[in-house]
Amino acid sequence: MQKLAEEAAAKAAKKAVIAANSSQSKWEFRATRYDGSYRGQGVAVREEITGTIADGIAKVRAEPEIYQSIFYLDWSLSCSPGEQGYTLLQRNGYAMIMTPEDNGFMHHLAALYIALDADVQCNNDTVTDGLLARGYEGYALPSTLRPGRGDGVADVPELKLVRPVGQDPNDINQGGVGDCWLLAAISAIAEFDGAIAKIFRKTPDLLALPGNASNTYIVTLYDLPTMDLYGCKSVDIEIDERLCARADGNGLLGAGPSSTGELWVPYLEKAVAVHSGGWDKIDGGHLTHAWRILTGCPDQYTIRLEDAGLYRIYNNMEHCRRGEEAGLANCPKDGFNGLWNSDWPQVGGGGGSHLGLSSDQLFERMCAWEDAGYMMGCSMGGGYVPGEPGESQGAEDNGLVDGHAYTVLDVCNDVDGGGGNTFDMVQVAMA
Repeated sequence: MQKLAEEAAAKAAKKAVIAANSSQSKWEFRATRYDGSYRGQGVAVREEITGTIADGIAKVRAEPEIYQSIFYLDWSLSCSPGEQGYTLLQRNGYAMIMTPEDNGFMHHLAALYIALDADVQCNNDTVTDGLLARGYEGYALPSTLRPGRGDGVADVPELKLVRPVGQDPNDINQGGVGDCWLLAAISAIAEFDGAIAKIFRKTPDLLALPGNASNTYIVTLYDLPTMDLYGCKSVDIEIDERLCARADGNGLLGAGPSSTGELWVPYLEKAVAVHSGGWDKIDGGHLTHAWRILTGCPDQYTIRLEDAGLYRIYNNMEHCRRGEEAGLANCPKDGFNGLWNSDWPQVGGGGGSHLGLSSDQLFERMCAWEDAGYMMGCSMGGGYVPGEPGESQGAEDNGLVDGHAYTVLDVCNDVDGGGGNTFDMVQVAMA
């Protein structure tokens, strides 16, 4: 009973906040029939209800701040009231995407909040059409979607580019592009207050966007072919508000908005795709490459588990120290992709390139790096190899995904597990 009361209180509080910042006239209820198949982006919070479908529809219409949609079987409509049932989806940023079908046996009613004028003409940039023409995985991308204008992307009351109090590393919702390496790196940067705003710093009126008029965003990245031991030149990528749709036109190709309606992730991802030469160019890569593009910092380290059961450290800037050009490219598949043995960072203990660490020794250094404010990530084996597909999606028994990159959010030693037991723990986030 206490749990139910707490859930009800949380829903009431959420409804009050959204209602205070929205207009009832901007809600639109859109019905779709489909064949039962759909794909989701994000994590759904469902309520399976036994009751009349009419009551469920009324609930969505009465409380769109809480419930984003209802779906149910066609034949349920002909059942007696006591035999009917339906599913409610709570509003938490989850996107349920299906292909409309006139003769489909499933019904879906979605509550959309059209925050921006759908009839505004977009002032097109000079780069988005190039992304569309180059396509992805051999398919041209025929259309775009604009958030908050009734296209089915971020049609929510909380719509914004960034929130003023900083971004959340868990704002990442990976789409259909194999760029977990990039999104994990972005998530790590979001841990630091002001870091994302700095990337968008040349965008006028940052906290007021998106506005009702056509929106343009300026993203500052770094040009890796110019990198040396001291950094590299920055470059400003100007993009319009259009986001690329999938080849079938059904939903976003790339990352989705956050659960609270923030748009900084898909626009930053779009800018990196432009900077790298297209969506295929960012399908597969390494976190260290992404951090160079996003921060301009040349000092990045890769730690690998060797056959001897020891961890060794590498970088790919050693040739610069020898007076050679970096040979890097903005696309992770192009340019120099080799690694050199490296000395260990002085933070945590240092050590020469010959030094190998056990897992316990590496963990101790990770704790020191966490305390010093280092950005860290990790990946399950089989990551990006030049010339091969980006990443597999097979889940391991422990819940981790083969070939997938993760953000390391926290490292804690000797965590009290109760009963006198302590644990060493690493907290990771998955895009």
